[in-house]
Amino acid sequence: MQKPVATLDEVIDLIVDRFAQRPPACETAFNFDHYMHGQVCRVPENATAFSLRKPGAVQLGFWTGWKSPTDASRCMPWVNETFRLLQPYTGGRIYANYMTSSGPQAAKSVFGPNYERLVQIKKRYDPANFFHLNQNIDPG
Repeated sequence: MQKPVATLDEVIDLIVDRFAQRPPACETAFNFDHYMHGQVCRVPENATAFSLRKPGAVQLGFWTGWKSPTDASRCMPWVNETFRLLQPYTGGRIYANYMTSSGPQAAKSVFGPNYERLVQIKKRYDPANFFHLNQNIDPG
């Protein structure tokens, strides 16, 4: 379920609320970054593999860590819930450098409308999927 338009205020309110609910063992950082402007936004969406070229877009990354392995059981449910709550604001997309999940849906979220074209290229030039790390496009 994607929200048609999200205001930055809505996302900030959600993040402030998530900080308030953060387990004490979790060290967390949220990063807002305005990265899209200028010439990069004039390149057609399908001209390269990278299609996230919307002027004025804001990317959000968040990181969580803990000092003791036993703290993972306290922190990971909070991380997963925060990730779930942020999904409606993503437009179904993931910035490639921030991709932390794997599988076909993650790659589709990174490459968006270019994914199927890239599958065809991968089938032609790398059918054995030798280059399979990072944002893998499975040729199969």
